Amino acid sequence: MKHVIQLAMIQPGGVPGNVEENIALAIKQCRAAAVDGANFLCLPELFNTGYHLQYLAGDTVSLGEQWHSSTFSLFSSLAKELGVYILCPIVEPTPIPGVVYNSALLFDDEGNQLTSYAKTHLWALEASYFRAGDAIEAVETKFGRVGILICYDIGFPEAARTLCKDGVELLLVPAAWRIQDKDMWDINLRQRALENNFFVAGINATMDFDGLNLFGHSYACNPRGTVIAQMDDKPGYQIVEIALNEVKRYRQEIPYLKDRRPTLYR
Repeated sequence: MKHVIQLAMIQPGGVPGNVEENIALAIKQCRAAAVDGANFLCLPELFNTGYHLQYLAGDTVSLGEQWHSSTFSLFSSLAKELGVYILCPIVEPTPIPGVVYNSALLFDDEGNQLTSYAKTHLWALEASYFRAGDAIEAVETKFGRVGILICYDIGFPEAARTLCKDGVELLLVPAAWRIQDKDMWDINLRQRALENNFFVAGINATMDFDGLNLFGHSYACNPRGTVIAQMDDKPGYQIVEIALNEVKRYRQEIPYLKDRRPTLYR
């Protein structure tokens, strides 16, 4: 098993509702990151439709349903063409028209869908447009075990601990995090990394449109909660090397998991 990931945190930019252009921007950044050596490409929450529920309202659902199949095909094919993994967070339809999940798909380097995670904790208006997911599970990759949470999910320690207990060594958090809550963005990812002694990468959208400022600043941290790579608020990407075989060493140095006393916890 390969343990070293060259992970690209991608902030494609874009405009809510301009799906075709948003996809084109994401593909451009994916191709550039792959040329620069990335083998695991991560996009932010609802990157193709854009995230702005006050502005798009129900169009988030209709556009997501309309563009799901083509977005799936494009990024599955792109993963295979480039020989990379791609985290692809988009609206995911259900068999019931108008009922959708806020999901993140993971494609492997042959274009196969490894998993689909549906956001389990819905923030504010999201509950009016999305159905909450009901599963939090790890996925096996050729690099190691990976988990996915989406944006608001990261504020719930139990969600990350569930993945930790399932053997996760890297947690991916695609997000559309607003600037007025930047303090929580800076704390939550680092805290989840430290208390679970695994790597965390938060991939945030960057967009300032019609009263909503999603401020980028995607970052990755090691199992001590130390930031090892961070972006600014501009569109683009940054590649960070993540060696999952280091997780065992960190857990020996900081034995939070070994020293837990779950019989006392309620």
